[in-house]
Amino acid sequence: MKTVFAGISNQVVAIDKTTGQTVWQTKLEGNFGENLGEKIVGGFGQPFVTLATDGQFVFAHTSGKIYCLEAETGKPLWKNDLPGLGFGTATLCALSMTPDAAAVAAHIAEKRRAGS
Repeated sequence: MKTVFAGISNQVVAIDKTTGQTVWQTKLEGNFGENLGEKIVGGFGQPFVTLATDGQFVFAHTSGKIYCLEAETGKPLWKNDLPGLGFGTATLCALSMTPDAAAVAAHIAEKRRAGS
């Protein structure tokens, strides 16, 4: 994948690493202040976006919600409101396997099924 992802101002932006051109841009739901109909200036309620990707999907967290987007198009696939967890900044992690790692994992799984 030749894309770098940026999370800023309640948006996720995909940028081509070779050209620097924007590939796609997806706006997420408003920040905490917007949800209350208030204008928030400064720290609390800012639309900070944390990101993780596994190469196929981009996972974004902002304003107490986590989103899953298609990495190639930015199309939102699902959203979880994370009820009861508040509006703090989330740390995200997404695992992916390289083709070599996937082949090794498949080999190990096959050996386990065979009883070796």
